[in-house]
Amino acid sequence: MEINPQNYIGYGCVNGEDLKENINGNEINTIPESLTGFGCSSSCGASRENGYSSAYESGCRNWQIMPIISPLYKYWIDESSLAGLTDSQKNTFITNVDNAVKEWNSVRLADYDGPIVNLQKCSTNGIDVVPIRYSPSLSGTIGQFNPVPLLHEIKIKYYNDYDTIMYELGHMIGLQDLDMNNGPWTHISLMGYAGDDDLHYQDIQGLAVANNKHIFHDYRRYWYKNGIYTYVCFYCDASDFVLTSWSGGSHLVESASCAHEYEFLAKSQDKHWYKCTKCYKVETSTHAYTHSYEQVNASKHNEYCVCGNFTVNYHDFEFCRCTKCNYFKGHSYDYSYSWVSYTNHYGYCHCDEFQLQGHAVASGSYNTGQRFATCLLCGGSAEMGFVQLTINSSAVTKVTINGSFILPNGVIVLEDEDLDAYLNGTLVFYDKDKVPVLQ
Repeated sequence: MEINPQNYIGYGCVNGEDLKENINGNEINTIPESLTGFGCSSSCGASRENGYSSAYESGCRNWQIMPIISPLYKYWIDESSLAGLTDSQKNTFITNVDNAVKEWNSVRLADYDGPIVNLQKCSTNGIDVVPIRYSPSLSGTIGQFNPVPLLHEIKIKYYNDYDTIMYELGHMIGLQDLDMNNGPWTHISLMGYAGDDDLHYQDIQGLAVANNKHIFHDYRRYWYKNGIYTYVCFYCDASDFVLTSWSGGSHLVESASCAHEYEFLAKSQDKHWYKCTKCYKVETSTHAYTHSYEQVNASKHNEYCVCGNFTVNYHDFEFCRCTKCNYFKGHSYDYSYSWVSYTNHYGYCHCDEFQLQGHAVASGSYNTGQRFATCLLCGGSAEMGFVQLTINSSAVTKVTINGSFILPNGVIVLEDEDLDAYLNGTLVFYDKDKVPVLQ
């Protein structure tokens, strides 16, 4: 079987030798699905996104790359074509173009680290620039891309038609129509008239191939039928068939009975696609910020999606640690208390850590000559001494500016003004000889 290397230029193949596999010393030529051409045949099957089944074997990968021309990356909005529109309509047209470009520039395929395309807005026209024009007189279609070099242009019939702008930009950056030889609405992709006009992962697959951002195929699974092993690339869905199985591959699992194991495949803005590594079924979701976390400060952390996007959110504390990023805020020993002695009690944190603390009593809660007072925290007896001391006693060395003080045995005598600060952990005691206190 001879291979014409020209059929594979732009697909990561330098020449036909790239398509040969050496199996036990025997060269076997293999040919992937056709990569260029005008649409799919009338026998083209359904999309493969539901995973392997009997329908999968005749299914379509749902993308074709543009023949003849290379992808183009620069555009210019011809505002002279907007002369007949109101200011609001002009703004709508321009905004739609810019937003469509932003959407295309956001696409990523998991096996390539970085943008697949980088469409750039120009202030003037040029040889390698594609003008985008409002063309209300356009006949027979609502959008048109001219692929002829030096005559490149995009025409849009309606000023508020975002979907058509998306579609024509798809041609400009390398994607071909799928249904030119088939009935409409048969392919699940923007370029295949899916019916919902949304960007799909198949468009991203084709775009990566067209722009040489997906070069090496990951043929991890195959299906076997009539003596032929048909291997399918996990990332782009292109298939390659041989008569002898390659080493390392596995047969696709029937989707209906598969215990799915999903892997990130592609994304567009906040839309994600995940693919089962066993049956190749594809699921869609939005950003799932549950994959990794990183502390920003004592209040917040970054929450990362598997695709690389992140958002900032508040810590989710369970006791003393954030359950997401594991940030430790420190113990707070005020959850509960238990009496230990006449001078101390244990203060407990929510996490069951505890700390030995001196009792705290209110300054007006006991009388002269009274040996014990009630601790404000644990409710137990706190010893004031046979000879009760005051703030002016020489044995008292630690005081606050409001007149609270610490007895030599560690019991704290609190003034009312200091109670809140003591309970929230902000009360500061100073050396008595350095602080003017209320006498």
